Amino acid sequence: MATYPAPGSWYRTLSGTTVEAPLPASSAVAVGGSFGTVTFGAFSDPTSFIDSYSANTLNVNLSATVSGSGLGPYTISGAQDGEFLVVTLDAQNKSGRVLTSAVWSGAIEKPTGGAAWTDLVDFDFTDVTTASSLTVNASTTLTFQSSPDTIDVYFSKAGGAADATATPTNGTGLVMDGGTDTVSQAVASFDISGVLASYTYQDVCAHTYAIHYVLEDADFSYAPGFSGLIGGVNDSATTWTTGEARSIVCESLSGGTDERAYMRFRTANSGNVIASQTILTDRVITVLILGGQIVQMMITSGTTPPTPEPGGANTYMNGGNVEGYNTLAREYQEAGLRGFVCTLDGGSFNLTRILVQRWE
Repeated sequence: MATYPAPGSWYRTLSGTTVEAPLPASSAVAVGGSFGTVTFGAFSDPTSFIDSYSANTLNVNLSATVSGSGLGPYTISGAQDGEFLVVTLDAQNKSGRVLTSAVWSGAIEKPTGGAAWTDLVDFDFTDVTTASSLTVNASTTLTFQSSPDTIDVYFSKAGGAADATATPTNGTGLVMDGGTDTVSQAVASFDISGVLASYTYQDVCAHTYAIHYVLEDADFSYAPGFSGLIGGVNDSATTWTTGEARSIVCESLSGGTDERAYMRFRTANSGNVIASQTILTDRVITVLILGGQIVQMMITSGTTPPTPEPGGANTYMNGGNVEGYNTLAREYQEAGLRGFVCTLDGGSFNLTRILVQRWE
């Protein structure tokens, strides 16, 4: 049984008091395991505004059922390997208005036998056709010297970045130069769904997707304590701070030799450092998309994309939104899927590869 009593989202009443919900929580279960029961901790409700609770379920694989009431316990039955489930508990007032919500999510790993990660597209950016720096606030179609492949990239800047550039350079990759502004980002956003042969609602419900960004020659020396890089995923938005942008931020520390990595959703810093390490010159940022809705992330040293591990020990939950009953909407499918890399506060690196896989 799991109980989640930490304070989270809140609603302010007319009298000035607040109704607070538990923080979102998640549970990763090994192959052959089960979720058991889930109990939500008490909501903070000093003026007794809450009249009832209503649980809503998003079930990616459409097999598990949830039963229970109030704060729980909620019994989860019928979950299978590969299951992903989200339960949202809405606190309502006497008029049925939702005051605030608590969220729990759980994933059961998929078995490795009988299926495998299949490469869908693999872009070698060291083979890109050399061109001038990308035009700001515009989409450019990149071509490659040794293949007919193309991919559209939208280049933008945030917070200044007056002299930041992104330059396709054959033999090197997409050269991301953060320039000399220490409060800025230069963003290269790629139309991932546009290069996939199929990316339907049925596809994302049936398959977990992985996007690997191979980032080489990282240089965070311009402003130690500020400079770094970012990699992530979004819906149709081309920025790293709007839409459904979820990312890993790798930021140098003040000594100039080490870095920290942490999660972000749009501009919200998770505050949870997932890695503190010597600055990685070469790295792979891997984004996992479960059910077209939930994002998990990995960061590994070197230039070889790792085997994706949903729910693994070195895989970190970035989160996702919950959809209502009988909806066909999926955050990272309905409007499209974009992947992005960007410089952080004067950091620079070369994007040398984007590999997209799915489990099938």
